Amino acid sequence: MSLEVFQDEWMECLGPSELADVIQTVRAHLDVLENLCERLAQARRVYRGVGA
Repeated sequence: MSLEVFQDEWMECLGPSELADVIQTVRAHLDVLENLCERLAQARRVYRGVGA
């Protein structure tokens, strides 16, 4: 499998194991981003006096 990660940036000839590694890495980054998003939303609520 080939995967275009960014425009004109390719990961080529990925087998099942390599693709699974890519998915695991992306999932870990998404977990961090989701946590950051929730922390940002909470900080905005606190700043606006909506919640603690």
